[in-house]
Amino acid sequence: TNAIISEGISSSNLVAIREVTTFVRLTMKLHGTVTSLEGGSNFATQTVNTIVESGIFEGTGVSVLKGCTLVESSFDIFIQGILGLLAFTTLFAKRYMESPQRPFVVWAFDASKQAVAGMTVHILNIGIAEYLTHAVGAAALKSDECDFYFVNFVIDIFVGVTVTYLLLAIVGVFAEKFNFKILRTG
Repeated sequence: TNAIISEGISSSNLVAIREVTTFVRLTMKLHGTVTSLEGGSNFATQTVNTIVESGIFEGTGVSVLKGCTLVESSFDIFIQGILGLLAFTTLFAKRYMESPQRPFVVWAFDASKQAVAGMTVHILNIGIAEYLTHAVGAAALKSDECDFYFVNFVIDIFVGVTVTYLLLAIVGVFAEKFNFKILRTG
C-alpha cells in the first residue's frame, strides 16, 4: 500500500482517497469499532492510518479528520453560526406566535436574557469539552470534543433544569407564605 500511495497522485484520485478515508472513519464510528485514528487492530483502521501517515495530504489543503471538533475549522464555525441563527430565529418566531403579543421592549428584554443565558452555557460547554479533550488526554478514553459537549449538554438539561425548577418552587412557597407579591410567578 505504501508504494502505491507514495507515487504521484492526481487531484481527482486525491479527492477519491479523501472521500474513502472519510467514509471509512464514519463507518467505523457509526458501528462503534474505532472512535479515533490512533491505534486499532482492524484492517480499516490500518488502511486509514497508512494513508494518513504516508503524507499524501500534506500541502494539498485537505484536512485529515481526527474526530469531531467544535471550533477548530471554518466548517465548525459555520455550523456554530447556523445553530446560533436558528436559535435567534426561534425567539423571533415565538414573538410572532404569542397571543396576546407583549410590547416589543418587554419581549426584547426577555429574549436577550434567554439569548445571553444560552450563549453562556454554550460557550462554557465548548470550553469544558476543549479542556477535557486536550488537557486531560481524551485519546486514552477514545473520546472527542463532541462527545464531551454532548455529556455536558445532557447534564445541563437534566441537572440544571431540575435545580432551577426546585429553586423556583421554593421561591413560590416563600412568596406565598410571606405574601411577597413581587416574587410570585405567573
